[in-house]
Amino acid sequence: MRANARKNIKKCALGTRMERWRRLLLLLPLVLLPEACDLETEDDLCCYGNMMTYRYILDRTDYFDTYIDTMRYFLFDSKGRFMREMQCYEGDLSKVDLSSLTAGDYSLVALANLVDYGTLSGYAEEGLEEFILTVDDMYEESSKAHENIFATGDRLYWGQANFTLVYGRTYTYVTDMANIHCRLTVRVEWETLPTYSDGYVYELDGIGTWVDQSNRAADTLGIQHFPQVHEYDSRMREEVPLRRFALQASMYTLRYTNTDIPIFRLLHEEENQIPEIDLYEVFDEWE
Repeated sequence: MRANARKNIKKCALGTRMERWRRLLLLLPLVLLPEACDLETEDDLCCYGNMMTYRYILDRTDYFDTYIDTMRYFLFDSKGRFMREMQCYEGDLSKVDLSSLTAGDYSLVALANLVDYGTLSGYAEEGLEEFILTVDDMYEESSKAHENIFATGDRLYWGQANFTLVYGRTYTYVTDMANIHCRLTVRVEWETLPTYSDGYVYELDGIGTWVDQSNRAADTLGIQHFPQVHEYDSRMREEVPLRRFALQASMYTLRYTNTDIPIFRLLHEEENQIPEIDLYEVFDEWE
């Protein structure tokens, strides 16, 4: 009886082992089927799963999903010539699949949240070194006398990665996004009743007009890089309704610098309601 039991146990174990091998052999073609790479071609890297991942770090936490709603990716070759726009990986805005690229050197520029605030130019014809974002969303009521007055802008983020792909190797790259916008929140209150009840206009004078999309002269702060903003000679406006005898609004512009900080005005029908405030002096006091 014991001998027969041992034989049956061995047969059961053998049968279980054979069943596992049979299942493995059936699954093997399914595992191999999606791979369509030509392993004889040295430039074909699609089998190696190269990926670019973007993040936006604040206080050691990734807030990419919190602040970023849209992404555009611009691919350039080793000489800075524009190749094509890339797409996100399977609906994940923070990832770009690089497996279709051949071995070589590349630059990938990412721009987040640009909806209707500005125009991109130069990259298709002149390449990375002439890649420019120009603000062109005009204030709705701007006249010829105020034709350089812009509406409040998009909350923009930027990141550039230079990378190299080598045949036969797998790379997972990480690029840190940086905000290329400034948000200024202003609250105005009156000691007595305000003069007008139909609202006011906030105006910033001395804001940037365009930004260089390459990182050739980018400023560095920690892990983030900030491309250069140019021509701080434009104005921006925001209509602000009066609520409970107070005014509060946030204005979004291209980034300021230590030497290029705008002047704030409070207007009603083009008339200054308070003495203009040089924000440089305000920021200097806060430092």
